[in-house]
Amino acid sequence: MPLIAPSSYKAPFLLGNAHVQTILPSYLRHEADIEYDREPLPTPDDDVIQIDWSRVGSDKLLVINHGLCGHTHRHYVLSLVKAFNAAGWDCLAWNYRGTGASDIHYKQLKFTTNNSTDELGWVVNHAIEKGHYRSVALSGYSMGGNLATLYLARDAELVPPQVIGGAVFCAAIDLHGCTISLDNPFNRIYTKHFLKKLIDLVHAKHEQFPDKVDCLISRKLRLSMITTTTTRHRSSDSVTRTTTIRQPQQAAILKV
Repeated sequence: MPLIAPSSYKAPFLLGNAHVQTILPSYLRHEADIEYDREPLPTPDDDVIQIDWSRVGSDKLLVINHGLCGHTHRHYVLSLVKAFNAAGWDCLAWNYRGTGASDIHYKQLKFTTNNSTDELGWVVNHAIEKGHYRSVALSGYSMGGNLATLYLARDAELVPPQVIGGAVFCAAIDLHGCTISLDNPFNRIYTKHFLKKLIDLVHAKHEQFPDKVDCLISRKLRLSMITTTTTRHRSSDSVTRTTTIRQPQQAAILKV
């Protein structure tokens, strides 16, 4: 995955700042009108993953991985689905365990993490088996970009031959670097945003598993985000593994 610099991309007038490009679409961008066909996918560990289909009758499929604390109805996911449906591709977006499907009664006390390439593998294999797709591409944003890249790299031996490549955006492929960046005073607005959502997720798990989840742990999330060991980061990020990817892979990473 070579670095292509400088980029030929030109931001719209007055939208050249990375913070503006990140924040404004969340409040101002119109969500595409997509009607999903939801399917609960049973998992090998006796749980369920909610996957959302948008089909146009194609033999090509795009699998979309959303960002941290996101879900399949986020504006960036819907826009990508609309664009690829228009280009003649079926799309599958999946909700990570613990997000995007709060009404689902999960059997396992698990969250999808940056390290959950097994879950992405379940989704990809199921999609190929069910849809008989000849070509499958992966895409992802932020955490989802790292997850897709890590799957193609670390799990290269397990990736089906139908998977032809991937394209990821603002991918968190260097988790240690991302953690340091989030602690930058200019970026703490994002830290607070993620912490609020993560704490809400912990509380939701507490309601379902009151004997297994201590809500007091939410007070430690801030410290944990900063002090998580580099070793753990390196086991879950893809920045050092890109040379093992066998399929074409493109990453668009915006500098702040």
